[in-house]
Amino acid sequence: MRTRLPKRQQGFTLLEIILVCVMMAVAVSVAVMNISTSNDSKDMEIQVKRLAALLQFAQEQALMTGRDYGLISDEISYQFLELEGDNWQPATDEMFRRRELQEPYTLELSLGDWQQDSDGYVSQSLGLFEGGLLEQDFITADDEKKIQPQVMILSSGEVTPFSLTVEHEDLDLIWSVRSDDLGQIEVYPGEPEQ
Repeated sequence: MRTRLPKRQQGFTLLEIILVCVMMAVAVSVAVMNISTSNDSKDMEIQVKRLAALLQFAQEQALMTGRDYGLISDEISYQFLELEGDNWQPATDEMFRRRELQEPYTLELSLGDWQQDSDGYVSQSLGLFEGGLLEQDFITADDEKKIQPQVMILSSGEVTPFSLTVEHEDLDLIWSVRSDDLGQIEVYPGEPEQ
């Protein structure tokens, strides 16, 4: 006499279904985190390359038109200036408008051995001798504050040597734009080399 074996149960148990759901949730969250980091990195690279292109355009405009341009920066924004007589004014060209970086990005400007203070301005001496023509703050103490650029882009082709670093506050992402006194602009990932 043959004994009948019980029929094998078909379908999945509740435990198997829950286990598959948990594995799918983990896989999706890892994929989303990778996409988010990739998008942040690409967005930062685009913003830094835009700034470098604007600096290059300002150099070309200065050479072609004979006008002097400047750049001011704080922790979250930058703006181009142009010299009108003896005063620096915000540039009139729409391309040079003030641009703000969205959180969580920050800017840090270095001019040689100087770095910007918490207000975004370098207040150390620019000159080689005390009381000289070049010794002044970037923002003067006149009744009406005059704007002084931190980076000058002159019609002679000279550019103030600088390094501008864009950093993501939450992730370990850094991009830098650097220029020497001849106006050679470099864009690269990471912090500026000293």
